[in-house]
Amino acid sequence: MPLNKSFQRRIEVLDACLRRKQRKWTIDSLLQEVNEKLEGLGAQRVSQRTLYADLKALKAEYAAPIETYRDARIICYRYSNPEFSIRQLPLQQEEVGYLRDALHVLMQINGFQLTQEMETVIGKLENTLATTAEKRHAIIQFEHTELTSGSSWLDDIFQAIKGRTVLHIRYQPFHKEAREYYYHPYLLKEYRNRWFVIGRKDGHNSLTTLALDRIQKLKASSRIFHENDLLNPDTYFDSLVGVTLPTDAEPEKIVLKVKQELAPYVLTKPIHASQKLIKTAANGDITLELCVVNNYELRSELLGLGPQLMVMEPQSLRKEMQAMYEQGMQAYETKSQQRNRKD
Repeated sequence: MPLNKSFQRRIEVLDACLRRKQRKWTIDSLLQEVNEKLEGLGAQRVSQRTLYADLKALKAEYAAPIETYRDARIICYRYSNPEFSIRQLPLQQEEVGYLRDALHVLMQINGFQLTQEMETVIGKLENTLATTAEKRHAIIQFEHTELTSGSSWLDDIFQAIKGRTVLHIRYQPFHKEAREYYYHPYLLKEYRNRWFVIGRKDGHNSLTTLALDRIQKLKASSRIFHENDLLNPDTYFDSLVGVTLPTDAEPEKIVLKVKQELAPYVLTKPIHASQKLIKTAANGDITLELCVVNNYELRSELLGLGPQLMVMEPQSLRKEMQAMYEQGMQAYETKSQQRNRKD
């Protein structure tokens, strides 16, 4: 069966048509109805040949009781059982198996009550079908590290975002005193095995990102939720490495020179989705270009790749990277001097 959105839309329209006994459906009227619906959804029109194939698939894959009859000299189509609908078809055992596979993947993200609720739903489906999906060994495993205490807040924040609920939070940043405030959560985001929530503090018109492992207390409040008009999750990270967006920061062109030894690793695991290969030198060195915001996570990522990577542009970032290397060298020199004195 064709597994695409256009096909699914077409058979849904055909199903609705063939259930309507008040109208006589010829192949031409069915084609007109289907194409009008497709155009309304911004999809392409289809030919009569495609429509015949859809009717055939509807009978073969959904056991639809399609029959033809003559009205004068015209051939018409209808359901022999007007109560039939593809929307009433039960899930098959194989499809429940797909759901269980998806649940096994989701369960690797600790802290979500949602997985327990899904387990209950899938169990009910298996009972309805009077069968149990085949037990399968795990076929995919994610990298795991010990999660911080912040993972215990995952489900509460997930439910708050889903239910548009304002949270009263006690939050303590590193090296600062704890503070309490009301918070409107919009998006949960994982980065390097740490979870963050992006939203706004009550009364503010800018985004604030909180690390879940720095939350000390959290509870729902009855305050009116401020709808999200600051964040588009589909585009927010297009020019961002990590989760931190400095105030008034704008994406800029970052040019990097990478030594031949490191080049394959950076090419196969890009620093950011915007990464482009600009030039490959005769000795194997490469030049890359990114379009990202200069933030803490970007500098940490570049620093972690070591001296085989050098920032060429912009000069502001180049100087920042140089200063960090110099500070590191001074720290090592100080440590060496202290050891020499002891010796």
